[in-house]
Amino acid sequence: MAEEHTDDLRNVREEDDLTITTSLDEKYLVECIFYDMSQADPRSGKVRETRMWEFVGNGRTLRASVVDGLKSSEDDPDFPIHNEVWEQESEESIGYITDVRIHG
Repeated sequence: MAEEHTDDLRNVREEDDLTITTSLDEKYLVECIFYDMSQADPRSGKVRETRMWEFVGNGRTLRASVVDGLKSSEDDPDFPIHNEVWEQESEESIGYITDVRIHG
């Protein structure tokens, strides 16, 4: 069991068990099996972090990502950017994550 931390998607790490609620008002009890964070190339002048997760539960594999950063131009979007959660097998969106409860 992983260490305890606050209920925020950005705190979810591999081996965490959690309940995800989506914007479609569905709940998924899952385990995080993959977490990665990458940063934009500092030479580009863009200050960004992209976090990616992969979850498994009830025979499904789900993927989610969040992009955080600072605007480097007026054309940049507002951050953070929460991307839709996708079911890997069917490649269908299950909505956006609206709530996370980390069980450990």
